[in-house]
Amino acid sequence: MGPFKSPEEKAAKHKRHAPEKSAKEARRAEEKAAKEARRAAGKATRKAWRSEKLQLLRAEIEARQAQRAQKQFERSPIGLATAAHERGDALFQTSMPVDASTSQTLSTIEAIGWHLEHSEHTSVASSYTTTDLDGDVTSYADEELVGVYLFRRS
Repeated sequence: MGPFKSPEEKAAKHKRHAPEKSAKEARRAEEKAAKEARRAAGKATRKAWRSEKLQLLRAEIEARQAQRAQKQFERSPIGLATAAHERGDALFQTSMPVDASTSQTLSTIEAIGWHLEHSEHTSVASSYTTTDLDGDVTSYADEELVGVYLFRRS
């Protein structure tokens, strides 16, 4: 037989190879589906990991903010008064700038369990000097009224 085949021969050959082709196509389709499933699973895993990492970062930020707030409170006159009262100190002394919130702060300290025994006020001067690019020197001065308060345990 020559290189040319009749339509019947071509159809017979196609019939013989058709099961092989459909099996290969089925295998390829299964491999493609498995690959897509692995890709989707990997994508879901990465998304879950990112979400978990984001939650951990948020929790860490919140913990840091709470720590900062706690430290700020501990250094405040009210925080210091609370710590001194919890230690059982007989006296507590603090100083703070006199401003609109001073009376509220003093009231809160007394509510903790202290009685204002004595107070004094003094003016604290501060100054600084700056030099600009032309070499001109400028001095600034400022004064702040500071109260010094002595409390006795009530």
